[in-house]
Amino acid sequence: ALPAIAASLLPGLTGPEAPALVERWLREGREVMGRLLPALLRDYDSWKQRAQSAEETARQLHRTVGELQAELARRQAEIDRLQHRLRDLTQGVQTSLEEFMRMAGDLLARSRRG
Repeated sequence: ALPAIAASLLPGLTGPEAPALVERWLREGREVMGRLLPALLRDYDSWKQRAQSAEETARQLHRTVGELQAELARRQAEIDRLQHRLRDLTQGVQTSLEEFMRMAGDLLARSRRG
C-alpha cells in the first residue's frame, strides 16, 4: 500500500528506496508535528488570553469614555448655567449703574440750580 501511495503522490519517485523515503518523511512529519502542535497550542492559549484581556480593557475604556462624556455634559450644563447667571448679574449691575448715574446727574443738576 505504501509504494502505491508514494507513487501516486510523487510520480517521479520510483525504485526500492521510495517506500523507505516515504516512511522516513511520515516519521519526521509526525515528529515535527509532535513538537509543533504543543507549541502552537501554547501560543494559541497565550494569544487567546491576550485577546480576552484586550477585550476587557476595551470594555473598561468604553465605560470610562461614557462616564467622562456624561461628566463633560454635566460640566457644560454648569458652564451654561453660570454664563446665563453672569449675563443676568452683568445686566443688573449695568441697570443699577445707569440708574445711579441718572440720579447723580439729577442731583448735580439740582445742586447747580439751587
